Amino acid sequence: MRIQAGLTAIYWHVQNKVNAHNNCRQCDNTGDHNSLEPMPAKHRFFRCFLCFFTFAHDFASPWVVGRRDLTRSHYNVEIAVHDSGKVFPWLIGTVCFFVTKDLSMSAQFLSRWGVIGVDGDDAVTFLQSQLSNDVAGMAESQLRMAGLCTAKGRLLGSFFVLRQGKQVFLVCRKETIAALVKRLSMFVLRSKCKVRDCTADYQLAFLPGSGLSSPMRVQWDEQGNATASLRVLNGTTPGFQLVASKVQAEQEVQEVNGDDNFEFALQQLGIAYVSQPTVEMFIPQAINFDLVGGVSFSKGCYPGQEIVARSHYLGKVKRRVFQATATGSVTVTAGQDVWLAGKENEPAGAVATAVNFNGQQYLLVELPVDDAEQSGATFTVKNDAGAIALNVQPPPYDVHQKGSVFE
Repeated sequence: MRIQAGLTAIYWHVQNKVNAHNNCRQCDNTGDHNSLEPMPAKHRFFRCFLCFFTFAHDFASPWVVGRRDLTRSHYNVEIAVHDSGKVFPWLIGTVCFFVTKDLSMSAQFLSRWGVIGVDGDDAVTFLQSQLSNDVAGMAESQLRMAGLCTAKGRLLGSFFVLRQGKQVFLVCRKETIAALVKRLSMFVLRSKCKVRDCTADYQLAFLPGSGLSSPMRVQWDEQGNATASLRVLNGTTPGFQLVASKVQAEQEVQEVNGDDNFEFALQQLGIAYVSQPTVEMFIPQAINFDLVGGVSFSKGCYPGQEIVARSHYLGKVKRRVFQATATGSVTVTAGQDVWLAGKENEPAGAVATAVNFNGQQYLLVELPVDDAEQSGATFTVKNDAGAIALNVQPPPYDVHQKGSVFE
């Protein structure tokens, strides 16, 4: 009975969508469409198949992992962790047309990222006293970023934060987890909560997509799976999505192939993160953490708050993260110094993140704002293999603005 009802629903859902698409430029060669290839009328059968596959996906999402390329200009990223080991993209209403020109068309599982879990009656209040963002004021429908700082305001780690009831999930680079768990556990004291490395319990992956309707949000299903969306407010740069749920003991280990693609997507959004080489290198503002919603200036105390607040309220921030590309045989890695021509007496800045994508190196580099915005400024990275020039560009948001670009 349920299968019959589901098939009937699929039929009418697809029929309505096909009727609605009869004169749509997505399906017919009837004019220009910003990011869609026109499809000849003789391919109507193929059109109907695509529509059927796409909208049937609403109902079959627990069994569907990959999606096909229907457009050609934008992509999003979806980090997914599910108890069946398969991605459940049940936000098909907003991301039904996946764009995979630059990223793989199937689920891409991550090996360089993991999950810290904090649970217990005092989990939220404990993290409220430790992280740079307002965890206590965070609804279950929200996604936030946050950092853990030293007393001097230097970032020990950075997280994507999801909250459900008394549980908080912190997604971060895997190589930083052991030290972060140890650091947080030192301050638990009498708080009724436990901090642990949950990486073995979760499978992380992402899928390309398009059409996020909200800058920052989280949707939880009845099984505790969460899909969190993030995109730049009023911007054209695509965003990404996050999902979290436990992995079953009998689940097979999935192929890992998506780290570079995921970190490239973060670079395109201008979102820096802390990896092992950059631990304690930057204050939050230096890597634009305040601009991407990783810092609250209205919450209570946390380690390093005085330094972070002073940089915010007293004068302008002098150092920010900018996007950069590098082409050549010299490999650039996070933590390396960046040099400005004519000022070789000391480094101008440092590489915050670096990823190789399609034969080119994409970076986020921390630089003095005045130097980075200077016309004709030449920046290089040097190591034992030689020097490589950087093409520095602003991130997809204004580094001079106040407040988060995601809220």
